[in-house]
Amino acid sequence: MTDSAHILVDVSEWQSEVSWSELAAKGIAGAMIRALYGIDHRDLQLTRNALHAHRSGVRVGYYQYATPGVYSRDPEQDAQRHAEALINVVRRYPCQLGLALDLEEYGDLQPDQLAGWARAWADAIRAAESEKPILYTNFSMLSYLPVCDVFRLWLAWWVHIDPQTQMPTRMPEPEQYRTWELWAWQYTDRGRMPGIYGNVDLSLLMGHEQQEESAPALRASDHQAVAERADPKRVPVQTKQGIPMPVYWNGVRTEYQAYLIDNWLYVNARVFERFVHGLSVHLRPRDGTYCADIYLDG
Repeated sequence: MTDSAHILVDVSEWQSEVSWSELAAKGIAGAMIRALYGIDHRDLQLTRNALHAHRSGVRVGYYQYATPGVYSRDPEQDAQRHAEALINVVRRYPCQLGLALDLEEYGDLQPDQLAGWARAWADAIRAAESEKPILYTNFSMLSYLPVCDVFRLWLAWWVHIDPQTQMPTRMPEPEQYRTWELWAWQYTDRGRMPGIYGNVDLSLLMGHEQQEESAPALRASDHQAVAERADPKRVPVQTKQGIPMPVYWNGVRTEYQAYLIDNWLYVNARVFERFVHGLSVHLRPRDGTYCADIYLDG
């Protein structure tokens, strides 16, 4: 597993012409491509990005920058027009990661109208595409958007990154996104990737969208048998998705942290630092790799 196997890039005409073969060689998890700004402005690099990414083997999805209330005084009608425009534009292109709404402003709406607008957009996308759409937004907007039942969340929250790995140096705390299904976390707008000139937004792709080939060899379903053989007095647990855990070695807590994504366990000392009380992971070398046992301490 490489760090880049978790990384999702999002690109638009601002990145000019991306060298998708170079980007694919990096082994990234995928790319979100801007399709529309509002309803009328089709991204100038959409066709090139969509086709070249697909030919290079990079999984893609598409997003629309929202301009709420600009095209109709009726919020629901305005949202439906946005959604219809996106569907019509991207229907001809390959799509593996789904469709996203980039919602960063109120536009011509009042804050209390925004949730209804977003819900109407999601309903229109779901009716046409069947898959639950994605909402890209930030913490300041989430309080106005009680729509976690109709969206997966692509959270924008920027932190410092490791310049060598391009990975974040800390994680958002689970209580910060409450009941949302965290689909991806955009952690910087200053990332650097081969094939892209200048800075680019980078995200960590979470949950079931992770490519299985990028994961290590131990599934969480294997933990119980391993743990029972190791120490029957401790109780192995199935940890919650997306919650970092401290790592113990021979009973001593180490500098490492572990992270569970869709029943796969990842360990990366440079990335995860938030501890959850009562959970620990025990690493043991095996055939040149590490096997992990998750226990409930106490």
